[in-house]
Amino acid sequence: DSLRHSQTRMNAYRALASPSLMILSSDDPILTAFELSWELYHLSFSEVEFKEEYIKLSEQCTKFAVDLLDQTRGSQELKVILNRTTDQQEILALEETTEHGDQGDQSAGHNMNLSRFKLAIEYRQKEFIAHPNCQQLLSHIWYQGIPGWRQGTIFYKAGFTFLISATFPFTSLFYILFPFTKPAKVLKNPFVK
Repeated sequence: DSLRHSQTRMNAYRALASPSLMILSSDDPILTAFELSWELYHLSFSEVEFKEEYIKLSEQCTKFAVDLLDQTRGSQELKVILNRTTDQQEILALEETTEHGDQGDQSAGHNMNLSRFKLAIEYRQKEFIAHPNCQQLLSHIWYQGIPGWRQGTIFYKAGFTFLISATFPFTSLFYILFPFTKPAKVLKNPFVK
C-alpha cells in the first residue's frame, strides 16, 4: 500500500530529524543535520503530498545546526567546529602540516580549511552561513593583517584601497620575487588579493 509506505517513511524521518537522536547517535551531529536537511528538502519534491511536512523537517534540521553553532563560547571553539573535517585526505594533510611545525600559521588563519563552512555552502545551509559567529570569523580572516581596518574611518579605508590599487603591479612583482618575506605575508591577505 503506497499510503502506508509514505506514512512509514514520514514517521521514520520524523524520528531521524529529532535533535536528541542526532546528538546521541551521530559522531558528527552538524554533518548529520546538513545531510538530513538536504535529503528531506529533495524528498519534498518527490513526495508532493507530504511536501510541507518534509520542508518543515528540513528546516528543523537546519535550525538544529544553527542552534549548535549558537552554543560556541569563543572563537577557538568556533574555529574547531568550522575546521572539522571527515575527509581522510584532508585529515592526513592537516596532520602533516602540524608535524612540520606550521601551527603558528594556522592560528593566524592561513591554514584554516573551513571545511564545515564549505559543506554548509554545498548543502545550501543559508542560516548556518549567515550566522553572526561565522560572519565574524570570516571578517576576521578577511581583514587580518590590515591594522585598524574595521575601526578605521572612511578616509582611511578609501586611502588604503587606493594605495593597494595604485601599487598593484609593483606589489605583485614583489610577491613573485620575495614570497616569504614579512611584507609578502600582508599581500597574502584575502582582502589585499
